[in-house]
Amino acid sequence: LNPASGSSCPSGIKVLDDVDMKRYPGIWYEVASENLSFLSGCSCSQFDYKMTSANTYDDHFSCTTGGKPSGISLTLKGQIPDLSKPAVQKESPLSSWLPTAPYLILEVGKEYEYAVVYACVALPFGSRVETTYIFARDPQALTKKLIDMDGIKSRLTAMGVDVSLIKTVPQPSNCTYPSDNLVV
Repeated sequence: LNPASGSSCPSGIKVLDDVDMKRYPGIWYEVASENLSFLSGCSCSQFDYKMTSANTYDDHFSCTTGGKPSGISLTLKGQIPDLSKPAVQKESPLSSWLPTAPYLILEVGKEYEYAVVYACVALPFGSRVETTYIFARDPQALTKKLIDMDGIKSRLTAMGVDVSLIKTVPQPSNCTYPSDNLVV
């Protein structure tokens, strides 16, 4: 999450009306994001999203740092508070004493080939912390032009999201991912 100016989160955020929670779980490669600054050196970032019950999940994050696969590896605990609104989720942050962060699913592709996830938390003293993730099932989705980033950014901007800090996350063709330990 990155600090942003303004005392409140955008009011125009529109989450999906429905998400197929049988199709959404699985491996998601982080192909672009406005993310935590300490993760800025990451490449080969992936999230392994696994349901642990009807309304809880583990979201295991890993990335390569300093040339070391899984240089950062952690599991976030998530929940879906209202199963009638599966696009509105929340995850535990890195420290248990911090409040949970929203995990709002704004878009998924027709075949669940990509997803756009957003979080924003208003903070005291006129600031907010927000992040945006663009996930894909194919780590080379941007290189292969499987995702319309300009369209996604346009739709996010229309909702009041500042897209200027969204950056491509390196997913070189020689990445090693922990779930399979294979070079993809």
